[in-house]
Amino acid sequence: MLADQLAALGDCEAAARSAERSVALLDALGDEAGVCESLTTQAHAYTELGLPDEALASLGTCLDIAQRLDNDSLLCWTSNRIGNVHSDLHDHAQAKQFLRHARELARTADLGAERSSAP
Repeated sequence: MLADQLAALGDCEAAARSAERSVALLDALGDEAGVCESLTTQAHAYTELGLPDEALASLGTCLDIAQRLDNDSLLCWTSNRIGNVHSDLHDHAQAKQFLRHARELARTADLGAERSSAP
């Protein structure tokens, strides 16, 4: 996805905008898993830009979608991202809770079969 590549190149503003367009397109197509993946990329870009509230808003939407889809892979990546944002905010209790949940999901789910790389 373009947003992932832009983030890897360090252009997080462009990555956030690209992820926003991707979310809108995938939502119009009814691809909820794709929306969730794009939201995690958007949240990563927001975090890199120093916008944790925006990152947590994107991840909250993603968490709702992942829970509704009962998709352990998406729940794992989302929980991991939420934990990282809370860690950056020095909210270590929340970070620990989400990162533990992500670790447990990673242990029990076949994440490689559902997704080839982290969002």
